[in-house]
Amino acid sequence: MDHQPSLASAFAHELRNALSPARAALELLQRREAANETLQPALRTMERSFAVTLQTIDRFVDAARILDGSIKLEVVPLDLNGIVERANALASDTLAERGHRMAVSLGIDAPFVSGDAGRLAQVLAQLVENASVNAAEGSTIDVYAQADDETIALVVREPSPRVDEFDPAHALESLRAPARTRGLALATACRLMQLQQGALTARVDVDSGCPEFIMTITRAPERVDGAPSPRLQRSEASFVALQIGVERDRRTLQRILLVDDNQAVRDIYREALEELGYNVILAANGEEALHVAERSVPEVALIDVHLPTLNGYQLARALRARHPSSGIKLVLLSGMTLDDDMIRLSKNAGFDHCIDKGAGPKAIDVLLRA
Repeated sequence: MDHQPSLASAFAHELRNALSPARAALELLQRREAANETLQPALRTMERSFAVTLQTIDRFVDAARILDGSIKLEVVPLDLNGIVERANALASDTLAERGHRMAVSLGIDAPFVSGDAGRLAQVLAQLVENASVNAAEGSTIDVYAQADDETIALVVREPSPRVDEFDPAHALESLRAPARTRGLALATACRLMQLQQGALTARVDVDSGCPEFIMTITRAPERVDGAPSPRLQRSEASFVALQIGVERDRRTLQRILLVDDNQAVRDIYREALEELGYNVILAANGEEALHVAERSVPEVALIDVHLPTLNGYQLARALRARHPSSGIKLVLLSGMTLDDDMIRLSKNAGFDHCIDKGAGPKAIDVLLRA
């Protein structure tokens, strides 16, 4: 059964489809105007804006899945040190932009907890970023641990008292009603902790008067060797090609079949990929793609998911069945969020790779030449 997108995923797909040709056009400008120093600041601004927009789309879809409880969690024993390290990496860009740093003091002999590694790191990073919002430049965000027999609490302390009076009860109510005050990030953090039998609470530190947010996590019963490190979340992978198939030879690939029902995507991607040295053949739907492949089997097929006549998964299966010994490399060019279900379905359909359509032709070139 093919992947049935949620309303949020379908909306994100439409946004990515609209952004994809513009991103490809930007890459063309960057190559053609590389010597134009006057234009470079504007092009860099556009590049950053595309990156932020695509990241925001992914976060929106992820938040929708978290809030409705449809995400899949891998709850296993974990080393708390790995979670903190990953959270620090996730929050590092935001902290650097604001001139802040994160200082960690765990002080626990056996810091092993039970939870989903990537999601716990995501919550901690969100709390650290939230703590930096009201902090002065050069501030330090303190993270420390408290433990009892059953739980470990990670505490994130804001570096200074709030100008407005901080009410922990109101802060927690805000987490349950994100539209009113605290925003989507803290609401998803609260929900993620609930889904892992944990909790997110707030208080004021008695000595400093600084607000604190507390992640309470269930202790793991004992140390487990080889406890996994936090994994990369799909929302962090907007510009990362994900290899999901068998290893193939690393020769330079020249002939590409691009299958997409969006003419703007077809036209600008062909222009951009041909400038990168590829011979690009276009098809607007699955049936047309099969006819093209019958005449001359391409070395690579870039295939959109949502196609008329045959969808991307059906087309991949048909190409594999009709050309079993061709060695064709199939790449899913996805406007949907690359979640676990999509990766699984893509692999089962015979795709070698998935890549976010918003990543642009340059990312495709990097993938094909790897």
